[in-house]
Amino acid sequence: MNITRIAQPGRLKLGQPWVREIVPGVFRVGTTFLGCYAVEDAGAYTFIDVGLPGYWPQMTRFLAAQNAPLSSVKAVVLTHYHPDHMGNAERLRAQAGAAVLVHHDDRAAAMRKAAPRLYPLWKPPVLHLVGDFPGS
Repeated sequence: MNITRIAQPGRLKLGQPWVREIVPGVFRVGTTFLGCYAVEDAGAYTFIDVGLPGYWPQMTRFLAAQNAPLSSVKAVVLTHYHPDHMGNAERLRAQAGAAVLVHHDDRAAAMRKAAPRLYPLWKPPVLHLVGDFPGS
């Protein structure tokens, strides 16, 4: 699949939306400030991090350009809890039926502690490096 680029990233105005296919089936979707990644496999999409809530239009335009319905989003992977990584996770869970996966160190923050359980517990092996703090 090819995506028609709005412009080359170096020529964009700050904050302008753009999509780029990095390698076949892996796309960067967002703006010059912030983006998420979409991975396509046999018509199903997984989003890795999902930007701020205001980035929803870029995500839905990307899916429309791929002739993919919202229901084709099967999973969202959150690399860590920060608002700029998880802003559309709940919306994709509720509207697309996507599974949302989050590391167990970030589970409480992602679920806002008082919210009902929405995200499954995911425990991949993690190596914390110098300068890398659990939950950051």
